[in-house]
Amino acid sequence: MFKNPPSHRQVDYSDPTLASEVVLLADLLLRILDTRAPTV
Repeated sequence: MFKNPPSHRQVDYSDPTLASEVVLLADLLLRILDTRAPTV
């Protein structure tokens, strides 16, 4: 449905701290979305 093939790429995070920060940011954004009430 909402596909963007160029966004699906291999990313090499050589710094484990940066990789964990990316995962934590994604987790935070998903939790924010989960707490919002549905608009339907």
